[in-house]
Parts: sequence; structure tokens; C-alpha cells
Amino acid sequence: MAIPSCLQEIRQLSFDKSLKQSLSQQLYMGLRQLMLNGQLPARCQLPSSRNLAEQLNLGRNTVMAAYEQLQAEGYISSKRGAGSFVASPLPDQLHSAKASILESSPATKTVQHNSQSSDDINQSFCVGVPDLSAFPHKIWQRIAQQLGKHSQDYMGYGDEAGFWPLRRAIALYLQQSRAANCRPEQVMITAGAQQALDLCMRLLLSTDDVLAMESPGYRGVMRALRLTGNDHIPCPVDQHGLNPEVIFKAKQKPKLIYCSPANQYPMGEVLSLERKMALLNWAAGNDSWIIEDDYDSEYHYQHRPLACMQGLDQHQRVIYMGSFSKTLYPGMRLGYLVLPEPLVKTFSQARFASYGQPPLFSQAQVACFMEEGHFNRHLRRMRIAYKEKLLALQDAMRSLQPWGRTLERQAGMHIVFIAKQGVEDRRLVSELEKRKLYTSALSEYCHGGEGLNGLVLGFANTPADKMHRKVQLIRSALAELYPL
Repeated sequence: MAIPSCLQEIRQLSFDKSLKQSLSQQLYMGLRQLMLNGQLPARCQLPSSRNLAEQLNLGRNTVMAAYEQLQAEGYISSKRGAGSFVASPLPDQLHSAKASILESSPATKTVQHNSQSSDDINQSFCVGVPDLSAFPHKIWQRIAQQLGKHSQDYMGYGDEAGFWPLRRAIALYLQQSRAANCRPEQVMITAGAQQALDLCMRLLLSTDDVLAMESPGYRGVMRALRLTGNDHIPCPVDQHGLNPEVIFKAKQKPKLIYCSPANQYPMGEVLSLERKMALLNWAAGNDSWIIEDDYDSEYHYQHRPLACMQGLDQHQRVIYMGSFSKTLYPGMRLGYLVLPEPLVKTFSQARFASYGQPPLFSQAQVACFMEEGHFNRHLRRMRIAYKEKLLALQDAMRSLQPWGRTLERQAGMHIVFIAKQGVEDRRLVSELEKRKLYTSALSEYCHGGEGLNGLVLGFANTPADKMHRKVQLIRSALAELYPL
């Protein structure tokens, strides 16, 4: 068999087992960079997974996982009986070709943001990043090796709603931990929570419909909404969570209501039972849907995770949304929806037709991880570790009291610092980036003109013993910009 000419370039790649990134992720990034640099030209045939594994002294499952991710992102294409080839054009080239159009479009200007390297966006205080060093890599790799013995089972097309054992495992987990009222048939696997949001808005919002959402609230909702062109109704958040009075009194009834009732993002409030029932009854009476984003619901440090809103729904108006980005790791890009039965077929067909399916191998790996009990054990360990980190960060944040106050919360993977009047949070965030500290500006979460300034600080990926030193960088930046 002829060896593809590009093998020589690929042989130059190096791998470091001491890094937090898996070998498959390192291979994926290395191949992708060779493609972007032109060292692996368009339409170049890649070695077979078996051949490349032998040449690089890697496991075949490692190579297959890298190939699957490249194919899912459009960097390579496969031809039955012929092999895998570098795509033409590459996804990045498609984006570059459209750059002038995008930059001139008012609709897309709103979703642009400053780019950061992967090293930057996974550092201390970056929001939404779990403790990557605490992930059970050995167990994960063992499961991959076991599945690799039957790898052919995961190389074809799967169920349009997702891998059945994973859907079954998710349904069982939600029934036991969140008191959800669901069957595996209602679960649909997505490529993360953002794809789930995009599907909800594209399928359930007509041209003139509006969406109601929390403010401050999740920025990803606005990103998805801008792509559809629909308007939104900002709903204020108080100590009892989303205040639904704005919805009830709105001249135009929202078709969709987005909320994070178990741990409001980013403020951390819990939606009261009274408001939950009021929203459920209103949605049933007004033909509206509720998207329940169960963000960080697994991480409550003073009590068990709360029962979900979906389990209270008697009229099938709640769409429950979750992901594995915070419980396992973001690079997996696996999420899920629990759909009311009338929506299952429409959503499944639309997802399959528009996006395809997340890699079957990854879905099977998560399913085994859950079925063998590792998922629940991992969550228990993380609750203990994150509570220690939260307490350490809250203690360190007291040194910032001259410039604001920290909201005292006992849940989630981030805290919120509300700055005093006169402190411009975006200016502060920019200054902190110069010091290699990456946080988020609270004002960017405000979609209704609340005028809040401050910081949203993720703490999960920072060791507890480094919290004080990291916070001192914030203090020095504040003292420099806003001297007392």
C-alpha cells in the first residue's frame, strides 16, 4: 500500500504526556495547524488511522478520536474505500473569505469579540472552566481502549437523536439526581449547550416572536438570538431569581422564556417555588415554552442539588438543557436536551439534517463513564474540591472591599464581584489581561440596561493555595486604575 506523501510532515509532530491536553487533542491541534499552514495541502490524502498510529507510536483510538474531531469541524472529508483527505476549502478559509461581508453587517458585528488563545481562555478565573487536572484521565483512557476493541460499531451513522445508551444514562441520572420526569426517548444529544440553544430558537421562534430572558443573564442566549434576528424582553433578577412580572405584563407575549432556576447565571440566585409555578402556569396558558438551563446545578455545597423545574411541569412546556462541559470538560462538546414529547421528532430531524451528530465514539465513552458509576463519583469529588476553592477565593476577595463587594454564594463554579460606582469593569478586565489574568466584565451580562459593573470570576481551574496571590493581581490593578 502506498504511503501518503504528507506522512513526512506529520512525523514531525511531537507529543507530551505530561500536558493536561490528551494525546488525541494534541494530535488534532497538530494536524489542524499543519493544514492551516499549508504543509498538509488541500485534497492531500491522510494516512489511515492504523498506519498513522504505528508511525507515531500512538494508540489507534487516539488517532481515530483526532480524525473524528477534524471531520466534525470540516477539516477533513472521508470517501468510502478511498480514505481521508484534507478539505478544500478549510473552515477557517471559509470564514476569511466572508470576513469583509461579516465586518460590514450590523447583525454580525454584535457577536464579534476579542480572540484569545486556548492557553488564555483556560487560565485562572476564566468562567466555565472546570478543574482540568482533576479529571480521571486513566479511567477515561481505559474506557476508550475497551470501546476501541469494537471501534467499527461507532464508525457509521447513528440514531438521529443520539447514541441510545447515552440517552438512557442521562435520563436515569436526571431522574435520580434532579427529580426529572423524563424517558430516554425524550433525550436528544447536542454538540454542547450552544447548539441546543440555537435549535430552540430556530425551531420555536417565528419572525415576529420575542424571547424573555434573565438580565443579567447568559451571554450565549444573546449570541444565538442575534443569529435569528428576534427581539428579547429582559427580566430583572432579585434574591428570588427571575422576576416574572415583566413577562406577565408584556404587551407582546414571549414565545420562549429562558431561565436558569437552580443557580441563576451569573448572579447565583435560586428561583423560588412560587415563581416556578407561576411561570409554568403562564406558559401553559399562553402557548409558550420555557428553556430551563440547568447551569452548574450539580455544584451546591450546602445541600443536595435542587429538583429541576421540568419535574414540576404538568403541561409539557419545559425544555430542559444540560451539558458535560462543566462536569467533565468543555472540549468534549457534548450537551443534551430533554424535550416535551410533541417536540422530539421535529428537533431530532432538524438537528440531524442541519448539524449531523456528535461523534458516536465520544457519546459511547460518556455513556460507559456514567453507567459504571464514574460520573457520580467524579461529581462528588469535585463538590468537595470546589467548595474548598470557593471558600479560599471568598476569603481572598475581602481585600477588594474598598472597591466593591463579593456576592456570598454557596453554589456554582464562579463568584461575582460588584464594583462601586466609578469603576469601569471592561477597562479593569483589559488591564487584568495584561497581567495574564482572564476574567469577565459583569456589564456584558446585562441585557436590560441594569448598569452593573464588576467581575465574574471562575475559580474551578485554580488551586486553592493560589487564590490569594491571584486576587492580589486584581487588587494591584484596581489600586493603579482607581487609587483610594
